[in-house]
Amino acid sequence: MDKLNYYRVEIVVKAGLVYDKVGHKFESKEVSILAENKYRYCLTDDSFTTIEKKKSDYSTSLDDPSISSSVNDSCWGTSIRYTLYSGKVVMKSTIKLQIAKYITEKYGAFSSIDLSFLDAK
Repeated sequence: MDKLNYYRVEIVVKAGLVYDKVGHKFESKEVSILAENKYRYCLTDDSFTTIEKKKSDYSTSLDDPSISSSVNDSCWGTSIRYTLYSGKVVMKSTIKLQIAKYITEKYGAFSSIDLSFLDAK
């Protein structure tokens, strides 16, 4: 393998210092592999990013999306960030499902909170 597919999604619904504009961004490109060993790839991007070949809890891993979010954060605002490096082409519909699953798992319980106890006198 001489290239990896890179996908990045940024969804900003409230601006902060880093994301100073509300909006959405999708990026998809091929990134060349500079070097590799048994455990990881080193890419030719500006940061010489390393990608673990097997799933890792501490580093970016091949075919394992990294999704993070912030709510009312002074730096990140209210945003979701998605990054994926893959050896295969990933459909936008798959990325959409992964982000939706993340939102449901992280914030879904809030949408189903029963507030009827506040109606009682």
